[in-house]
Amino acid sequence: QLLSDDPLKDLPTHPSAANRARGKQSREEMMAQHMDHVRDHVRDLASYTRTQQNRVVRNTHSFERNPPSPKVDLATLRSIDIGDLREGKVHGGRALYCSIEAPCYIMQAVTVLVEDAVGELIPLAVYDARVGPDQVSRACELFSVKRRLAVVEPFFKRRSDGTLGIRVDTLDDIVFDAEPPASCADDDTPNMGDP
Repeated sequence: QLLSDDPLKDLPTHPSAANRARGKQSREEMMAQHMDHVRDHVRDLASYTRTQQNRVVRNTHSFERNPPSPKVDLATLRSIDIGDLREGKVHGGRALYCSIEAPCYIMQAVTVLVEDAVGELIPLAVYDARVGPDQVSRACELFSVKRRLAVVEPFFKRRSDGTLGIRVDTLDDIVFDAEPPASCADDDTPNMGDP
């Protein structure tokens, strides 16, 4: 699906680096930056396909990880929105319900842009997605646009490029096709802090 005759023609380019330097990006800038990475990934993949050699995988050099946690039942977690995430924190007892809004790309992780119920975007990088760089179709299927997810106890951090994002170190912390509980829609209390 990503390898059409001209897979790059419809992808937007990054409009400005000014907000990136501040670590804050508009929705349009975040989407454009993500699509720049997708464009790079498509080019790398096309090169790999033509030469049948190992493609270059760029490293994010991000060593800050989410510590392992015991298996948690999604039903016991309270919902949290992207705007309530705090940098450098694992949000224990919480789940981020979201949908994938842009195609994935693979570096050291499978990375997608996700959107929460109030329309905020954030990059989500899954480091143990159990797909390799040569398994793009598997990654695209698993992390397809508009697929709903719940991120269990999200770890919100500053990435090596200075932007903020969610890091997931095990696929077990992603619940695919998850819908937020009905009680989340009726909850008027802020989602800040631990439960």
